[in-house]
Amino acid sequence: MCILLILAMTMACTIPPTQDQNSISLSTPVEEVSGSLWVRILAPADNAVVATQVVEVRGEAPEDTVLSINDEILIVSSDQLFSLYVTLEEGLNVIEIVASDYDGNEISHILTITYQP
Repeated sequence: MCILLILAMTMACTIPPTQDQNSISLSTPVEEVSGSLWVRILAPADNAVVATQVVEVRGEAPEDTVLSINDEILIVSSDQLFSLYVTLEEGLNVIEIVASDYDGNEISHILTITYQP
């Protein structure tokens, strides 16, 4: 009985490496809320290790939200989706996402991504 339990626990923790390294998705999106402002970060996963130099930061936020992703400014369109490709340096990279709205609400979220070519 104990052997089966350990085997089941090991199988539950194994994640197959079938994801596209450019667009790593989270199993559960990260969501931040401040007043009426919300942001869902769909990719990349925080603490991801990737083998390609460019990753897509994508997510959802209300229309007209102003986003800064590593100092690149975006305004969310009516479909409430955003996407920006970020070029990584070899090793540990910090991606800072800052969102704000016209009501003065602000959200800040940090992702760390490791690029290992």
